[in-house]
Amino acid sequence: MNKDLAPGKKIATKRSKKTTFANMNTMEQFLSLAQFFPRGVHPFMDIGDVLLYGPEKHWGPASTSKLPVSEIKRQKAHVEAFDKLFFISPDLLQVLKELYAHAKNDSGKWENLVKTMRGTATNARTLDTNGLKHELSLFLPNPHKDVLDPPIPKQESKSECGLVHPMLRHFILGWNERGLLPPLVFRANNATAAAATYVAELSNFFTDNCTNLSAAATTADGAVPGDATTSSDSPEAVVLLKSIVAGTHEMMEQDYPLFFYKEGSYDADDLEKGLLRGDALPRILRHIWVGPRSAINGLRNSIPSRCNARLHGVFKVSPEMIGYAGVQYQGLATPQRQVNYEKLFKNIVKLFAVADDPWAVETLAWFQGEVFGTNTGPDADQDADKEPEADDLVLAQRTARRQAARAASEAASSTTSSV
Repeated sequence: MNKDLAPGKKIATKRSKKTTFANMNTMEQFLSLAQFFPRGVHPFMDIGDVLLYGPEKHWGPASTSKLPVSEIKRQKAHVEAFDKLFFISPDLLQVLKELYAHAKNDSGKWENLVKTMRGTATNARTLDTNGLKHELSLFLPNPHKDVLDPPIPKQESKSECGLVHPMLRHFILGWNERGLLPPLVFRANNATAAAATYVAELSNFFTDNCTNLSAAATTADGAVPGDATTSSDSPEAVVLLKSIVAGTHEMMEQDYPLFFYKEGSYDADDLEKGLLRGDALPRILRHIWVGPRSAINGLRNSIPSRCNARLHGVFKVSPEMIGYAGVQYQGLATPQRQVNYEKLFKNIVKLFAVADDPWAVETLAWFQGEVFGTNTGPDADQDADKEPEADDLVLAQRTARRQAARAASEAASSTTSSV
């Protein structure tokens, strides 16, 4: 056997073609921007309206009509979203300007572009949501060993998530309410037993304090929290537990969920301390931007050749990206009716409104390191640690065989000539 084909021999592989914004054609770039819109601009705004008010403001005739203050504010927000969307591609903005000008005589192409981008933006958000649907383990302190108990099978509906889950609620409630319930501690190398112990403690507390509720509700809820650290006669705790079991509890909008905070960092007198520094948000950002394989442990070396960061040509974390991650994961864990997701998104982005605020600067820098590491742009060598793919191996072996055959043929020819 030719030594180049020997089993176990490392085969030199071709470098994969970069799936980057720069090497796309114009239509592909427009579709990439549409996918970027919910991920990096605004997940609740209609991109069709953005493509209406943005061009009108910049290239349309001056408006003379008087509008209500609320409508002026709404249109201004859409124009700002338009500017943010095309900031990453000034060249594409010029193409859009030409299309908009031609639309005065023939609106077909423009209308088709808007329709296509609207559908693409919606599909991108749905794709992200579906990709995260069964990734609740990202909440856990150590997803490699900690577990949710009772487990949530992949086929279960969203009704099994949220506050009704006796352990998941630990991560969802704000600190003010979470402080009424017992701490959730995972014991080293025995996460399953720890979870079972926790659920048993919840059941005991439920029996002591909520005996007026039906046993059926207790079973369906998996019991209600409490332990020695929670006063058995705390009226606030009892009210909270009853509303959770009854399904009437409303999330407190002034509180961020526990998973937004670094473990043990919450301070009622310093609400910025540890805010957005929990493990879950960087994991969800990595899942979306550099791929599921890097979600838990982070990038091994460089940014993968196929990921949303390269697709959109975006390698810098923004407040909108953090807000989108928060919305995606809160939505994954909590039933729709319990949270105002758009308000949550706006509240997260608002935290960074003063760009030079020390907390905002430090937090963005921290996210940048957590998500992209030391990689700063599209020219980072994404293939240095890339494993060979199936087609790489086949083509490499084919090349080695062809070269061996040519060498043998040339050697035979040389021998014949010398004779």
